[in-house]
Amino acid sequence: MSSLVPNYEVKLLLEPSKVLESDDRLNNAIRSAFNIQQGTKKMNVIFMDTEKQHIYNVGWSLRIRKSENDNKFELTYKKRYPVGEGLSAATAGSIDATLETAKQEGFGSSYKAQVEVGYKKQTLSISRDEEIPSTSFQGTDLPSVIYLRRFLRAKVPDEFKNWSANNWGTKYLDESIVYGPVLAKRSKGTWEGFELSIEVWPIRKSRDDASLELIVEASFKTPDFQKAVEGHANLERFLRERGWLLEEDSLKTKLIMERYGDSWRSKSEMLDMEWRNVHEVFLEFWWKALPPSLRPIPWPCHVVMNVCEHSTQHLQARFVLLIGLLKTADLRRRNTLTLHHTLIS
Repeated sequence: MSSLVPNYEVKLLLEPSKVLESDDRLNNAIRSAFNIQQGTKKMNVIFMDTEKQHIYNVGWSLRIRKSENDNKFELTYKKRYPVGEGLSAATAGSIDATLETAKQEGFGSSYKAQVEVGYKKQTLSISRDEEIPSTSFQGTDLPSVIYLRRFLRAKVPDEFKNWSANNWGTKYLDESIVYGPVLAKRSKGTWEGFELSIEVWPIRKSRDDASLELIVEASFKTPDFQKAVEGHANLERFLRERGWLLEEDSLKTKLIMERYGDSWRSKSEMLDMEWRNVHEVFLEFWWKALPPSLRPIPWPCHVVMNVCEHSTQHLQARFVLLIGLLKTADLRRRNTLTLHHTLIS
């Protein structure tokens, strides 16, 4: 089996009140210290899991991300392994042992290995990235849960699919709900020869409190363990001297899994989602009933984008209109085009 060769990502948290302006932008002091470039990249992030978190509880996470100005959805299938605390020669031995465990569990060169080096804790992540085109979605828009599940099923790797039993992963994927979304921002800069990122993640404070807590994280990557050790110590000292360091470990995925999930949404939000899902399923049924030669646009992106723009009340009205039209339209003749015009107008 091909070996897994990890890179290292050093991650340290910053005190939001010390590094952000009132509008949640990075202040001038930190922008100057890290040579921060103009502009930020917005990323809309969600995770998928069952209500009882069967996937997360065994160390897996399924993430979908849509970045501003990108024409794709980024899918990540990730398995995490705790390594331990502290950075030393002993840590390198623990990393090697953890990598061996991952290999024994079936992970090879089709996956990426990364050691996330936090304030105290280290975690080995084994991940596979996939893409789904999103040419009809603007900005950071994401589709409904039905299509999020389908995207993940379309690219699902065997290691996740058959983790502890045949079709284990797809079974729980079919039962999954959305955890998120979180609209994060990333700024790019440099520090001591490293390309450095600073991300701001507004994450709700709890399941019952929708007000937002800002998580600010500085990070850099290196393929070399010793450079990660030295860079971690130097960045920690640099941040502490300026009063910017938040002395704790934080895994953003953990916070999102603790504080989000469709089952904790309000009744009105759930009703809105149900109508959108029903509407999309009905549109797809109509689409599949057409001969290929009469299908005016590719399914599903153009239609789903149109669906997502409307309120629940509007969707209900359009749904009733669809039923009436389908009863009277001859789907194999010219009335198909009239129906299509009604759907997207």
